[in-house]
Amino acid sequence: MLILKILAVLAALYLLYLLTIGVNKFTLKRYNYLFINTLTLSTSLGGYAASLGGYFWYMKALQNHADILNGQILMGIGALLLLYTLYKNIMHTDEIIGLVLTVVQQVIYLVAGVIGLILICLTFLAYIEAKPVYRIN
Repeated sequence: MLILKILAVLAALYLLYLLTIGVNKFTLKRYNYLFINTLTLSTSLGGYAASLGGYFWYMKALQNHADILNGQILMGIGALLLLYTLYKNIMHTDEIIGLVLTVVQQVIYLVAGVIGLILICLTFLAYIEAKPVYRIN
């Protein structure tokens, strides 16, 4: 059963890859603009990171009756980065295509960000040669 789950994940990732290639071919041919690029990837992932970090900061401040403004500002910065990505896409395409493909783009970037984070963690673990910890009672 585990093999079927792994194959399903690999098939979904391959379909996401094909979707990425198709979106880039379409926008390059029609608008002379690569829709999936490094600038929008970095601003989107930065926006997600700032929003998530700000949310955790905000929730912790609520629990501790501390200043909640820092978390709100960080979430605002994350939202501004995501809105900048939307603005950049609409500026290079038209409104409808830019809005619809930005939603598709954000789904692709979210999956790529999670996979990238997992791969970075695994790389660090392999680099430091982490050994398993056994608990003996």
